[in-house]
Amino acid sequence: MAAVSRRIVSLGYDVSNDDLNEIFRLFREIARSKPVDNRDLEALVAETAGQVAPTYQLDNYVINSGSAITATAFIRLLKDGSPHQAISIGDGPIDASFQAIEQILGRHYELDEFQIQAVTEGHEAMGDALVKLRYNGKLYSGRGLSTDIVGASIRAYLSAVNKVVFEEKSL
Repeated sequence: MAAVSRRIVSLGYDVSNDDLNEIFRLFREIARSKPVDNRDLEALVAETAGQVAPTYQLDNYVINSGSAITATAFIRLLKDGSPHQAISIGDGPIDASFQAIEQILGRHYELDEFQIQAVTEGHEAMGDALVKLRYNGKLYSGRGLSTDIVGASIRAYLSAVNKVVFEEKSL
């Protein structure tokens, strides 16, 4: 278990002892059938590490994007029931969305990793977004699901942000 713990720390994660025990249990199950690489371990951390109570909740968003216009995002978040909103432009709809969120929060996070994938098939497929933010040398991951991949991305970003905020409040 110590080797798995060291690998988790080297990837930039900080997990509780309870989460580490669960990660190790799942790690052993996977290791029976294949070698476990860093991506597998990161997925276990993301799946196991508990979600935190959200400080910021998505109220609504409006995205404008196309080949002939600059992508813009309007984001409204709720914090303690109070609305906070921003409009931003970006290289695309997701970049504009993330920048609008950072504008609301008044801080910048380093986007360490961003992945999107379809979870189901067909025209109304569910999209799964994974966002990993690096802040003060630590990695925070968030996931979001939606039939709208921009919405899934926004939810994933907020999930990671809420983990940062929760940890800061705990200090």
